Parts: sequence; structure tokens; C-alpha cells
Amino acid sequence: MPYKAVIFDMDGLMCGYRDPPLHGLEAPLKEFGAEIDESYYSRLVGASTAENAIMVKKDFGIKITPEELVKRRRAHYLEIIKG
Repeated sequence: MPYKAVIFDMDGLMCGYRDPPLHGLEAPLKEFGAEIDESYYSRLVGASTAENAIMVKKDFGIKITPEELVKRRRAHYLEIIKG
């Protein structure tokens, strides 16, 4: 029987795929002496990566651009999922 629909859960909101994205963000923040926990990360779920970077930069006073933070987050995230 052919599929009638395919659902892509790109941000993990439906399937709760949180650990790699959370840890992907933790690593670049530690470079600046900032740490996040699960409750802070919960505030980021559902927003775009760019919006998250702006919020994190503001909340923690990170001294790089949101674009650079996104770049570093993605690099760490890829390291995690590649194993």
C-alpha cells in the first residue's frame, strides 16, 4: 500500500528529539563560559535556529554574531550525529 502522507519533524517538536540539538548548543556556549540546562533549552524548542541564536546571545552576552553561533552549533551537532 502506498503512503498517503509523509510528515517531516524538522525541529523535533513532535518526536522529542532533543539530546543532540541540546548538546550541539552546549559545546559552543561553553567556549564563552555559558551553560544551559534542560529547562532553558525547553524555551528554545519550536523557534528557528536563527531565533534561538539571537535569544542565547542576548541572554548570555555571547560576544559573537548570531550567525557565527549558528555555524558553531551546527558544527558541533554534526560531530554528535556522525558519532
